[in-house]
Amino acid sequence: MKSAGRSLLNYVSLGLTAKSGCTMRNLRLARIVWAWLSGLIEDPGLDPWEELVAVCLLDRLPVPVRGP
Repeated sequence: MKSAGRSLLNYVSLGLTAKSGCTMRNLRLARIVWAWLSGLIEDPGLDPWEELVAVCLLDRLPVPVRGP
C-alpha cells in the first residue's frame, strides 16, 4: 500500500527550507503520524527518530537537532 503523497514530486526552495527549518519529508512524516494517532492507519513502522520529529511538528514544538 502506498501512502498518500509519496508518489508526488515536490520542490521547495532551499531558502524557504532554511527559514522554516522544515522539509517536505518531515511534513509527510507528520501527516503519516497524524493518521496513525487518529486511528486511520496501523503502525506506520517509522524509525523512532522520524517519529519524534513528526510528533514535534504536530505539537508545534522545536524539532531537535540531530548530530553536531
